[in-house]
Amino acid sequence: MFGKNVLFTNRLDMETSSIIEHYKDRWIIEDGFRKMNYDDNISVTPMFTWTDQQISLHMFVCVIALLALRILRQKLKESGMEMSGERALEILRNVQAVGSLYEKRKMEWNLSEMDQDAEQLMDILKLKPFFDKMVGNTKKLK
Repeated sequence: MFGKNVLFTNRLDMETSSIIEHYKDRWIIEDGFRKMNYDDNISVTPMFTWTDQQISLHMFVCVIALLALRILRQKLKESGMEMSGERALEILRNVQAVGSLYEKRKMEWNLSEMDQDAEQLMDILKLKPFFDKMVGNTKKLK
């Protein structure tokens, strides 16, 4: 009420300044749980499952997705790209792989045309080599 916080901890081995820094970083965890309630990115709901094992697996996948979002944010920060992880996911959702079937049942995969941000994200996250390894080529549609 008066702008003061009292912190209690059983971590007697930690320095006071370290405890305060950990407390200030709590927003990261709180933000992750908040995002688990969003419908557009990483969402715990709706959950179309009912067994304990399936629910546990669903929650595990959601936590892994949060971890991946955290890594994405870190890579963006390291690269100097001023963009949120959520915006990066939005841009990457628009990148599509297009398959073309040719004579003798030869399949060729291409990436859709990308804007500059998508190209930069693909480079930062090293997704082009991953795509190449998965399908065998990285030709872009003209």
